[in-house]
Amino acid sequence: MRLGLLALVAACSAHRVQHVDIAIIGGGPCGLATALALRRVSCLRDASIAVFERDHLEPKGAAIVMRPMGIDALDAIDRRLVPEMRHRAARMFGMAHLTAEELSSKGADGGLPAGFRHPFRKRPIRERFVKWLARIGCRLRLRRSGLRSFNWHDVRSVLAKRVLTTCGPETMRLGHTLKAVRTARKGVDLTFGVELADGEDQHTVTYRARLVCSADGVRSMTRRCWPGADTKTATPDGRSTWYGLAPRLRLGDRLARVVSHNDCRLTVFPACGGRGVSFAASAASVPGHAASPSEAAERLLSSAPRELRPTLAPLLDATPHVVETKLMSRDFARPWASPSHRLCFLGDAAHPMRPTFGYGTSLALEDAAVLARIAEREGSLDSFIASGVRAFERARLGRVRAVVEISHQAAIRRALSCLTRRWRGAAPATSTGAAAAAAAAGTGVCGASEPPSSPPRSRANAAAAEEPLVRASASDDDGLG
Repeated sequence: MRLGLLALVAACSAHRVQHVDIAIIGGGPCGLATALALRRVSCLRDASIAVFERDHLEPKGAAIVMRPMGIDALDAIDRRLVPEMRHRAARMFGMAHLTAEELSSKGADGGLPAGFRHPFRKRPIRERFVKWLARIGCRLRLRRSGLRSFNWHDVRSVLAKRVLTTCGPETMRLGHTLKAVRTARKGVDLTFGVELADGEDQHTVTYRARLVCSADGVRSMTRRCWPGADTKTATPDGRSTWYGLAPRLRLGDRLARVVSHNDCRLTVFPACGGRGVSFAASAASVPGHAASPSEAAERLLSSAPRELRPTLAPLLDATPHVVETKLMSRDFARPWASPSHRLCFLGDAAHPMRPTFGYGTSLALEDAAVLARIAEREGSLDSFIASGVRAFERARLGRVRAVVEISHQAAIRRALSCLTRRWRGAAPATSTGAAAAAAAAGTGVCGASEPPSSPPRSRANAAAAEEPLVRASASDDDGLG
């Protein structure tokens, strides 16, 4: 009788296990782009793909900046994505370096100090003349390389809409939180805690997947739950970052503002199609973590210098959701390959980095495009599972290392530049063009701001970072992915 009871329990457990060919953990831009890219692979048309996301696609996050390589990756995945996102973007044409001494709480305009809101008045006459021409309709093509900021939630919403249209509603598994992973010979058992949108019904469900794509961010639950996975690939940089979106505030122009004081740096740039602002603040690491958005705002104010609090106060008052994170970087001394050929890490789960150049989201989208090209080259699902993950890891290592090295060097040079300017007592400069707009790209996915001050020192690394996607994913041996 005891054996019969055990057999009955085993049969019930086997009945509850659902099968899926490719399980994607994480429903952010990287995970959704991966699902969309793999669905368009001819040999995976009949494969079942599921995206598991912890939340229910509620609005959250701040603004992100995509580099041209990220736009190219989106265009390679689906040509309808870029036009749909572009009209929601906010263009940025330059960056204004300000100091805390220049900001005056008097004469506040639109909720922000006047000196913070209108740095354009201190710009050179040539730049003011170009701005005046733009206002009367003479759109000179002098800054075609200016970057665009996108609301993180808008990017995810557009990708989710395309996934539902292309892959079907059964692809999205919302309210699923990964609890446990158990490897088997013919697949991987993933146990999720499921919570419905109303938060009332909670239960556990198990899926057996043939391939797992982990795109669940820096603090990857897949990496923590997978047996034998290295959990020390991301090392802390000793800094805390806060970011948020203030849809009711406006800057008045398309310049990003960077304010540095002591060990704190604040970056504010246009968002919401120019009808709002997004901010990112970084300071020395604060012990612990915020349990709520309001607590995150309080921790930011308490850690910020007194001179920056009059500027931060209106930003935080207009921001409904403030997020606090710790800056992490990929330690390339740790193993790059995943512990199994059935597990593939993408995005921040594979290569967290300092968001100096805003490469984080762009690299994640490029991961999805390159993985789909490798799957197309393998020709079948079985071949893709057997050797595709290792080919993808070999293809991406060189390119990711080059970008991370550029980001790290630029952060060091920027910190030295700020110290030198403060020591000499020099007036803050206003920079324009792609290099200046790239400073606003420092928000990346995690929202930190570490703008570059000069081109990368290594020409080889710079070439690797800007390598076109088509050539970069052509082979596994070139190391550029």
